[in-house]
Amino acid sequence: MENNIKEEKIYCGNGKVINGKYGAFDALNLDVDKLLEHSYKAKNGKRYININVSDRREADNYGNTKKIVINKPPAQKPIVSQNQHSPDRFDVF
Repeated sequence: MENNIKEEKIYCGNGKVINGKYGAFDALNLDVDKLLEHSYKAKNGKRYININVSDRREADNYGNTKKIVINKPPAQKPIVSQNQHSPDRFDVF
């Protein structure tokens, strides 16, 4: 059965495409405090954050054409069986 409750998105930044000397690239602005708040610690002791970068339907007043959203930490994702390898099996602190 599928859950019909829409999850609230956690926006943590924006960006735009910049045409540089060697081609186009995405220039992103990130809210570091929000990123740290939603980071998690992996088994290797390093901290991670999962984000999605997507195109906006139209540019905002500052010309930003990208939006950045935080994904849920792995502890909130479905559990994978012990026989499967998955990079999503981390300890959350």
